[in-house]
Amino acid sequence: MGTDFQTSTTGRTRIAHTCAWCPEWIEKHVLAVSLSGKCDGTMFRVYMHPECWEAVGRDPCTVDDPDYGCPYQHARGKACHETHHCTSYCESL
Repeated sequence: MGTDFQTSTTGRTRIAHTCAWCPEWIEKHVLAVSLSGKCDGTMFRVYMHPECWEAVGRDPCTVDDPDYGCPYQHARGKACHETHHCTSYCESL
């Protein structure tokens, strides 16, 4: 079905979170992008490093994929085509 709505804000975290783009932790009290919304009837909130959020915009895998291509598997701040781990996934789109 896809995302019904989504909003993003940038602010300092109160606690540590995992980044929804890369496998690295976002430490507490640092800037992060918070994405919240509703997808297929389920509310969600995820966090990303600011540079990872910028990588989402450069990534061809995210154009029609509400799950951001292959979440939690990218190099920090890099799009799929900028890393080698998911080249076969990108080529299958």
